[in-house]
Amino acid sequence: MVPSCLKTNQQVLAGMLMFIGMGEDPVVGLQYLHPLPGNKLGIDYKFLMGVVERNAPDWRYCVEEQDDLHVKGWFQASEKHPRYPLTYTYEQAKKAGVTKNGVWDNYRQDMLFKTWWLRGARRTAPAALRGVPIQYDVETDENEVALASPAAAPVPSAPVEATPVASVPSAAPTDAAGSVESNYQ
Repeated sequence: MVPSCLKTNQQVLAGMLMFIGMGEDPVVGLQYLHPLPGNKLGIDYKFLMGVVERNAPDWRYCVEEQDDLHVKGWFQASEKHPRYPLTYTYEQAKKAGVTKNGVWDNYRQDMLFKTWWLRGARRTAPAALRGVPIQYDVETDENEVALASPAAAPVPSAPVEATPVASVPSAAPTDAAGSVESNYQ
């Protein structure tokens, strides 16, 4: 039930509280959490896309250009609102220091789109995202024990004999023959 990437009780609790605060099922939400450097938790952006679609059905976005160096497009809260143009570049990502892991090398267009989409959604549909931060700080205790699978119950090497339990007198009134009396005729 708890994804193996979540290593501490604080991560699990923080994640569940985050989803409860969003009005989402915390057990389902745990499946979309992932730890980030700096003791933070992140939510998979595809889950957040579903949240926005469900909570803001008139919200829309459009990718006009995308390559390995940038994503350009617009976001719009509804037809009644102006379009919000947004471009996100690989240079911006490098400057922010987020490209240091191998994911950016192997899936650059996906990472550019994800960051572009999250920025646009936070700016044009904050209520649909329920105010959730994209990264969530997890406070930890230095003595926190990592989550572990519960130990299996020991299996007895020989059959265990059951001990009979003394009978408990019935609470129902009985007649002289021991039958349960009934008020119903």
